[in-house]
Amino acid sequence: MENYLTSEKIPTINTKNVLNTLKTGYEVFRQHKVSNFVTAVEHRMDFMTENEIDIFLKSFDTTYGKNIISDFVNAIINSPSHTVTTALALLFVKDRDFSFSEEETERLVSCIVGLTEKKVNTFIAITKLKPINTKTIFNKYEINNSNFSKLNIDIDLDELHAYIAEFKNKGLLLSEPEGGKI
Repeated sequence: MENYLTSEKIPTINTKNVLNTLKTGYEVFRQHKVSNFVTAVEHRMDFMTENEIDIFLKSFDTTYGKNIISDFVNAIINSPSHTVTTALALLFVKDRDFSFSEEETERLVSCIVGLTEKKVNTFIAITKLKPINTKTIFNKYEINNSNFSKLNIDIDLDELHAYIAEFKNKGLLLSEPEGGKI
């Protein structure tokens, strides 16, 4: 049996060039993501009063403010979705149209890390379904053969199940105790 690791058939790869290319690609990606985030933050700050800007900037002098910045950076860099980046920017500047406590902010930032645009669109489509008529604190949704097409998303059932499992794992969707519904 021929040892393919030392075979003459396999061309030599210059590992240093490959690693440098990967490193450069990663840095360009990070810079692009952070640049998009900063642009969205600056755009929102254009509509803030001087007092709101002052409160916003002073919030980073707190222990919580210093800690949450690293959470935002992680979420920005590790979330390929432009929608997520924009949502993070609005959350970061404490947009007056959205009111979140510090705990809710931390939870939301950690929940949306890694979401792709396709996953965001799927989540939004699920929340647009008509909730099941129940007397519970949270809306309940059921996806079945009769309403799957109403989601109007380009995924198959297997992918949908994987996304729902991820949403539940992240805490974006809650499981019904008796199972079957989300």
